[in-house]
Amino acid sequence: MRMLLRGSSACDLRLRIRSMTRISLTTLLLMMRQPGLRVSAIRSLWIWRLRMILGLDFKVMTMQLYWNKMTQMKFHLIYIGYHYRRNICIERVINILLAIVSTGSLGGLFLTSFQKTWAIILVLTQVLTAAKPYLPYSTRITELDKEITSLGIIYSEVERKWRDVFSGKYDENEVNEIIYDYVKKWDAIVAENLKGDSLPRKKKFIEQANEENHLYFESMFGGINE
Repeated sequence: MRMLLRGSSACDLRLRIRSMTRISLTTLLLMMRQPGLRVSAIRSLWIWRLRMILGLDFKVMTMQLYWNKMTQMKFHLIYIGYHYRRNICIERVINILLAIVSTGSLGGLFLTSFQKTWAIILVLTQVLTAAKPYLPYSTRITELDKEITSLGIIYSEVERKWRDVFSGKYDENEVNEIIYDYVKKWDAIVAENLKGDSLPRKKKFIEQANEENHLYFESMFGGINE
C-alpha cells in the first residue's frame, strides 16, 4: 500500500497544469506551420488552453481541499489519542492511591512516627473519594475510546477514497459532496461523544501530534505539504 500511494501527494497535482501547458505549446508550434490556419488556430488553441488550465486549477483546488481535510482528520485522531492516554494514566494513579490508603497497610507504619502526615493523607483521600465521581477522567476515557474507534473507521474510508479522488475518478462537485459527507459524519461523532465537554488545549500534545502526523504522511505519501 505504501508503494501504491507514494507520490500521490499534493505536490503532484501541480504537474498536471504544467503537462497541459507543454502539450498546448507543442500543438501551437505544429499548427503555426500551416499558413492558412495560423490566426484561427492560434485563437482557438489559446481559448482551449485557457479553459483547460482553469478547469485543472479548479480540480486541483478540490483535490487540495480533500487532502487538507484528510491531514486534519489524521492530526485530530493523533491529538485525542494523546489525551486518551493521559486520562488513563491519571485515572490509574488515582485508583492506585485510593487502593493503597483504603487497605490501611501503611497505617501502622505512619501511626507512631508520622501521625500528622497520615492524618493529612487520610483527609485528602476522603476528599478525593468524594470528588472522584465528578472528575472527568473516567468519563473521558470511555468517550474518547468510542470517539477514536468511530473516527478511525471514517478516516480509513477517507484515506482509501483519496486514491480515487487523486486519479480523477470524481469531478469537482462529487469531490465536494464526498468531503461534505465525511465532515458531517466526523462532526456528529465528535459532538455525540464529548457531549459538551471540551479537552484542555495542550501545547505539548499539539507539537507531538504535528510531528507524528508529518512522519505518517511522509512514510505513506512522501510528504504532507510539498
